[in-house]
Amino acid sequence: MGFKSLGAWCNPIFHKYDVPISRDLNLTPWMQSAGMKFYSAGWPALAERAVRSQVESLRDSVNLVGYYTDNELNWGDDAVGPSAHFDYLPPQDPNRREVIKIIASVWPTLEAFNAAWGSQIATWSDLDNWKTLPHEQRDAYSRLFTAWLSHLAEDYFKLTSGLIRKYDPNHLILGVRYKSYALTEVVRASRQYTDAQSINIYPGDAQLDRDLFGKMHQLSGQPLII
Repeated sequence: MGFKSLGAWCNPIFHKYDVPISRDLNLTPWMQSAGMKFYSAGWPALAERAVRSQVESLRDSVNLVGYYTDNELNWGDDAVGPSAHFDYLPPQDPNRREVIKIIASVWPTLEAFNAAWGSQIATWSDLDNWKTLPHEQRDAYSRLFTAWLSHLAEDYFKLTSGLIRKYDPNHLILGVRYKSYALTEVVRASRQYTDAQSINIYPGDAQLDRDLFGKMHQLSGQPLII
């Protein structure tokens, strides 16, 4: 029997029937509607409000299998990459400061950073004068994107799963329900915080991607919901 998703609502009447259900919490749209990026100061509190309002009433449900924290998030550079958390933001914005922290972890010395980025900064504070990260330095940006995505994804899963466990320790966390493909950095980051990997697949040729599924299982050690 397949899962019945309740989307953004839950009717207690479902508790009367022997129907396994899942709940998509859709946490990230709550933050985006408030104009927040992940490292904005208000993100944790708003996320907690979103989790608590949806989860508390379900903690003792006998039909609920578990929760998807989000659905088909865009894990691409345009949505969650370092540029999205750096470009055109004020120097003291917490998202921009977090990107600079990861930059310094990837290139621990100014000499290494300048060599990789073709720059001539004298101190890390010189990055405050950069309006954007230069994408033309493809190798450097690609390396930063990989490190950044691993960092952001782990912080995302640690926060969201921790909040769900706080208000409902009784049900599974089913992942973020990827759209068609799952990035290695994200799957690897989630494995300590979720109970399953989930993915929506839309194959035009009706063929399932066994290589992708195998990779997701290998990276996470978890079952897949397809």
